Amino acid sequence: MKKWFFEHLGPEYEWSQSEAAGLCLRVGNHAWIFGRVDYREKTCPWPSWAHVRVVLGHKPYPDRWRRWQFRGFGLDWDTGE
Repeated sequence: MKKWFFEHLGPEYEWSQSEAAGLCLRVGNHAWIFGRVDYREKTCPWPSWAHVRVVLGHKPYPDRWRRWQFRGFGLDWDTGE
């Protein structure tokens, strides 16, 4: 069984649980995610502070503000709701 996955999420997803799997880059309403397939059952092979999530101008719905976020390496900066 393959241990790692790489996935692209389109604009139909506001947020996906797999975005917490390891590394995530979201630009606008598209996200690219790299992580372990078994991220729900096992801990990630790298420490939680090394999980990186970057969100650049994500706007899931017309009535919400654009979201900008950086989470990783012990830092957490978020302009979301």
